[in-house]
Amino acid sequence: MVHSRNRSRAELPGEKQPSLRMAMPEDVGSLVLWLTYPAAHNVTGAAIPMDGGWTSQ
Repeated sequence: MVHSRNRSRAELPGEKQPSLRMAMPEDVGSLVLWLTYPAAHNVTGAAIPMDGGWTSQ
C-alpha cells in the first residue's frame, strides 16, 4: 500500500477528477482525429475541454 504522502503529485489530481483519471496524450489525439472527420464540420471556434469532467463540477 502506498501512503498518500509518498505518492507523486501527478497521481493526486486524478483522484478529484469525475472520470477518476487525467487525460492522456492518446485522448487528445482521438479528439484531434475526430475533428478531421466530416462529422465535425460544424465545430468551429470551439474550446473543447479535455479535463475529465473537471470544469463540470
